[in-house]
Amino acid sequence: MNGTPKLHLTAKPSGPDTSLFAYLYDVDSLGVGSLISHKPFTLRGATPGKSLPIDLRLEATSWEVPAGHHLVLVVDTVDPRYLGHSTIGTSVTFSSPAADPSWITIPTA
Repeated sequence: MNGTPKLHLTAKPSGPDTSLFAYLYDVDSLGVGSLISHKPFTLRGATPGKSLPIDLRLEATSWEVPAGHHLVLVVDTVDPRYLGHSTIGTSVTFSSPAADPSWITIPTA
């Protein structure tokens, strides 16, 4: 992998301001993951209960994924390293509608 991973997904927040944190991991055969890239993102002024498309560019990286490993994408609403704007008790539902499917692009060298 060499470059900027890009992600497209659809999110439906239950509150108007929600922080999202996307992480891309390299996971070995034992299930141990190494963080490759990440990106914080905050939805501000969203309509609660309304789905909206999100496009993210994760941080650029250069990483060799060894044979037998796989990539895992994790999206969360809390990260102790960042000041988030998610309200306790709110949630986010992710989907991949047929008309606008979710995807991730992994740049290769």
